Amino acid sequence: RLYSANRIIFLTKNPMCKMHIPGICTHQATTVQHLKGRIGELLLDETEWMPACWPCHSYADTHPEEALANGWAKLRISK
Repeated sequence: RLYSANRIIFLTKNPMCKMHIPGICTHQATTVQHLKGRIGELLLDETEWMPACWPCHSYADTHPEEALANGWAKLRISK
């Protein structure tokens, strides 16, 4: 419940997609891109959130190397 409430507030304050992938971006943020994932405390860590439209979010999830290279994701495992 807390995540859902925080997500709504975050998207209200950040209504525009920050990913801007050419040809697919709708510009209206409708979801949260979790830069380091959603496990444990990361779920509520807004410093690791990015506002995204659904097409950009889906693209980043299916193109992980490109997402890392463009700052749409961060490494999730420490080396």
